[in-house]
Amino acid sequence: MKKNFSFFSKKESVQEALWKSSALSFLSRVLGYIKYLAIAVFLGFNSKTDDYFMAIGLLGLFTIFVDVFNSIGVPNLVLALKTSEKEFNDLAGILLSFTTVLAFTLSFIALFLAPILPHIAVGFSQANQKIVEQIFLLFIPFLFFSFFFIISERYSEAKENLLSILLVIFFNLSFQAF
Repeated sequence: MKKNFSFFSKKESVQEALWKSSALSFLSRVLGYIKYLAIAVFLGFNSKTDDYFMAIGLLGLFTIFVDVFNSIGVPNLVLALKTSEKEFNDLAGILLSFTTVLAFTLSFIALFLAPILPHIAVGFSQANQKIVEQIFLLFIPFLFFSFFFIISERYSEAKENLLSILLVIFFNLSFQAF
C-alpha cells in the first residue's frame, strides 16, 4: 500500500513555492557561511585554508555532472511511476547504470589529473600545490559517492518515501561534513 505524505503531495501556489525555495536558499547560504566560518576557526586564515578551498574548487569541476539528476531524474521518474511500477523500476535501473559508469569514469579522470590540477593555482608554492593535490585526492571518494547519493535521493523523492528521503539527506550531509 502506497502512502502519500501531505508535505510532498500537496499542491502549492507559485507564491508558496517561491517563498519556500527562497527560505531554503537563504538557510542554505547561512549554513554555508557557518561551515566556512567553522573551517576558518579550526584551520585559521592561512595557506592551509587556501589549499583546502583550492582543492574544493578543483573538485567542483567534476561535480557539475552530479546536477544532471536534478533536472532529469525526478520528473522522468515521477512520469514513469505514474505509468507503471515496471517502467519506474526500468528507468531507475537505467539511471543507476548510467550513474555507475559516470561515477567510475569521472573518479578515474580525477585520479589521473590529480598531479596536474594543482598547477592551476598560480602563485601557490610547490609545497602548497602538493598539499592541494593531497586534499583533492582525499575528496575523490566524495566525488564517487555523490553520484549515488543524488540518484538515491531522487529515487526516494519520486517514491515519496519520507524515511528514505531523511536517510539519504542524513548520509549526504554527514559525508559532506567530511
